[in-house]
Amino acid sequence: MIEDNECDIDIISNIFEKSRYPIALSIARSAEEALDFLYKEKTNKMPTIIFLDLHLPLMSGFEFLDTINECDNLRMIPVIIMSTSDNQLDIMNAYQKCISCYLTKPMDIDEFEHMVLDVSYLWLSIAKLPIGKNERPEKNKNTPSRR
Repeated sequence: MIEDNECDIDIISNIFEKSRYPIALSIARSAEEALDFLYKEKTNKMPTIIFLDLHLPLMSGFEFLDTINECDNLRMIPVIIMSTSDNQLDIMNAYQKCISCYLTKPMDIDEFEHMVLDVSYLWLSIAKLPIGKNERPEKNKNTPSRR
């Protein structure tokens, strides 16, 4: 999950802890931190899905999408936008950058919990995802600098 709002991080973490699905949640508080995680050499397991907030400090969610779309292995990971924005321009731009799903965060905590659980069930239990694409990408000269 890539989220800079501590309150949203706590809420989503608590929802996943109560979930019946085995979820190992990794949290990045910025797009740069997420890219460091995705490119780090120590672990070979890539995330099954990425929950992404669009409005992040320094590098936006849109810039993060541009970066991961340049790498074959990263492009294969479903990205679910969870944003407070219901702006049609944001939604159109996100889908043009090949996201898998765009969700607007509800203000009601119960609705928020149901939304997170429903989307998790869809992507972790029902959806068929590509296998063999969980290797870490190689850093190359085409990978933009993140600092």
